Amino acid sequence: MGYYRAALVTCVIGDIFLTLAFIAFIYVLYRVQQSPSLLTSIAFILPAALWLLSLVFLLIAFLLSIGVRSHALGLSFGYGAAIHVLFIITIITQAIITQGVLPTDPFLLGILVLLLGIPAVLALLLGIAATKRF
Repeated sequence: MGYYRAALVTCVIGDIFLTLAFIAFIYVLYRVQQSPSLLTSIAFILPAALWLLSLVFLLIAFLLSIGVRSHALGLSFGYGAAIHVLFIITIITQAIITQGVLPTDPFLLGILVLLLGIPAVLALLLGIAATKRF
């Protein structure tokens, strides 16, 4: 029980970074594409950096919370899983809007599967972590 507070704070920080990554991702999708510049290339790095930072914090929170049963931790991990599901829905929607249908090029399809697969697996793992905490 000694690591409960540290796990909760770390998980909440990870959720905050994940929320900021999602907001930056939406901004890049709908705003930055209209004006190509150096700022555009930097703006594409920001969501990925925030997302990776959130994953580090969520992993640390998961490791700190082993053996702890808490509703607050369960809700926090569940929130992370929900944001990952929103990432998946947004990526699919954007792919359908820009391509008309899913891309037929094997390289683009592979990238899309990778972009969908990583958040899907993480959402599944965070969902499992959330249920274990209740």
